[in-house]
Amino acid sequence: MNLVSQLRRAATSIPLNVAEGSGCISFRSFLNFVCFAYRSALEIDAALKLCKDLGYIDDKQHDAVHDKFDGLVRQLYGYMKYLERKADERKGVRQTWTGEDRAPVAIGFSS
Repeated sequence: MNLVSQLRRAATSIPLNVAEGSGCISFRSFLNFVCFAYRSALEIDAALKLCKDLGYIDDKQHDAVHDKFDGLVRQLYGYMKYLERKADERKGVRQTWTGEDRAPVAIGFSS
């Protein structure tokens, strides 16, 4: 098993899914892509724990990365809840998509 490759794939999946989803025409569709990003974040979290358990990184290294990463996971989860509320508000309402309806994409991916 190549954890480095798996971590890289999951890490690149997060911003790419959010970017792809931001072009969707509904909050519900966008939510699906943010859910994909969230699941990739959970995959990274599990891989980091594996790296620690296998002795590839020590507790200090794990905790430093995990503390920063936990904030991103929480942001993604909060964003999913926001999109879910917006989608539920529009349930049964047929509207034309405009730029003003677009959910703000404000998730920080920089270190």
